[in-house]
Formats: sequence, structure tokens, C-alpha cells
Amino acid sequence: MLSLVDELLQYREPDCPLPFDRGQIQGYSEAELLEISQRCNLSIHGDFRRLLLEMGRCSGGLLWGSYFSIYDQRYTPESFKDMQGIWDEGEPFNPQSTDYRDPVKHQMLVLSAVYENYNYILFTDDNSVWLCDDNELSLRRMPGLFMQHLIYCVEEQNKPWRGVPICDRLVRSQTYGRLL
Repeated sequence: MLSLVDELLQYREPDCPLPFDRGQIQGYSEAELLEISQRCNLSIHGDFRRLLLEMGRCSGGLLWGSYFSIYDQRYTPESFKDMQGIWDEGEPFNPQSTDYRDPVKHQMLVLSAVYENYNYILFTDDNSVWLCDDNELSLRRMPGLFMQHLIYCVEEQNKPWRGVPICDRLVRSQTYGRLL
């Protein structure tokens, strides 16, 4: 069976301008996964578990914070749990909404923001991925599961880089895990 890293590398273009260093990839330990689960109110199983065990602490440049929140420098360990309560207060996380899913009960993790008004969300209790549309105040289940979202993130990063100079500080701020 391929490692998660090897599976995702199949979707990375060989001439991708973003740095990738397999030697930098680090995962969390089993004890750290337990701490993350309790601290952030997240179920950790399936491909989400594989991700955290293999490259949760550092993606080595395979996944970047601009597409995947656990590597985004704007987040802290506390913010991941706090998000569940904040999102629970507003639409579409309103019990009267037809698409309602309780973000605390279903252990929500915001995966990534797309533009200003769209967020991909992982409900870790069943590893389902949802799209939250702030314009329409809706929550819609995406056809794939977590692995398809990871593939999407790797493929999206292969698009031309926006001219931002790539330095060690940028790499550290966008590829190191924020769950602990």
C-alpha cells in the first residue's frame, strides 16, 4: 500500500515551482493525535488520521496553508476548536436551515477558504467534505470524501505561482502544522 505522501505526489506536477522537500515531512505521534482530538474536538480516523500521522506536523511543501488550514499561519491550536462554536452561531449552521449539521457534534474542521465567501469544511465524525457558501448561506455536501479534497489541494497548488518570492520564512509559515 502506498503512503499518503506517495499517493498525493502522483498529482503534483514535476515542474511545480513551489519547493518540496520530502526530508522535511513529519507526522504527529499517536499521543499527539489523542491530544489534538481532545483539544480541538476532532475525530481522527481514516484518511484524516493518515494525513496527521504522515505529514501533520510538516507537509514538506506537498500541501500549503494557502489551500489547507492546518498549515496556515493565521491559525492557532485554540482557533480550531473555537471555530466550531463561532460557526455554530450563524448561518448556515442554524437548526432551522435545511442543510443543518451541528459543527460541535459533527466535529467540524474548516479545511480551506476559497475566495472570500466559500469554505471547504471537514466533518471529522464521518470524514465528509462540505462547501459552505456565505453568499447563499448554504451548506452542501461535496461528492467526494477527504482524500479527493487532498488531491484537489495538491492539483491547485500546481497552478502558476502568484509571483510571491519563495523564501524559507514563507515555506515555514505555510507548511508547518498548527494543531499543536
